[in-house]
Amino acid sequence: MLVYNMSFNFFITLSSMLGYFSKNPQYYLSIANKLSTFYFSSDIFMEICIYNRYSYVPHHVFSIFLVNSIRPEFNVYYILLLFIFAESTSFITNLRQILKEKKCLIPKIDYLFFIYYFICRDIFMPLLIYKFKEYRIILYFFILIQIMSLVWTVKWLISIIKYNRKKLRLH
Repeated sequence: MLVYNMSFNFFITLSSMLGYFSKNPQYYLSIANKLSTFYFSSDIFMEICIYNRYSYVPHHVFSIFLVNSIRPEFNVYYILLLFIFAESTSFITNLRQILKEKKCLIPKIDYLFFIYYFICRDIFMPLLIYKFKEYRIILYFFILIQIMSLVWTVKWLISIIKYNRKKLRLH
C-alpha cells in the first residue's frame, strides 16, 4: 500500500513541479487535480474496506473537496506549491514508514525527513493557506487539514524525543 501511495505522491508532486515551471501551468494543475481526486478516493476505499483504518479518511475527504473547489481566479502557482509541499511530504512520510518497517531508519535520516516535513507543512503551507482568506469555506477546510498535519508533526516529534531519551538511558 505504501508503494501505491508513494507512486501517487511522486506523480502529483512531479506534475505540480512541472506546472510551476511551465508556461502552461493550468495543464499540469489539471493533471495534479485528477491524480489527487483519484488517489484520495481510492485511498479512502482501501483504508476503510481493506485495512479498516479511519485516521486518514477525514483528511482525504477534505482534500477531495479542496481539490475540486479550485477556481480559475485562484493563483495557480499557490495551488501548485500547495500540491508540491503536501505530496512531497506525504512521499517522505511513506518512505520513512517503509524504512522504519525494514529497520533501516537511522536517526539522521529521520531528523532530515522531520525537518523537511516541518518546514513544508508547518511553515510554508500555512503561509500559502492564508492567501485564501477571502474564500472562507476553502480556508476552513485548509485549516482542518492543517490541524491534522500539526497533530502528525507533534506525534513525529514525540517519537524522536522518545528515541533520544531511550538512547541516553542506554549510555
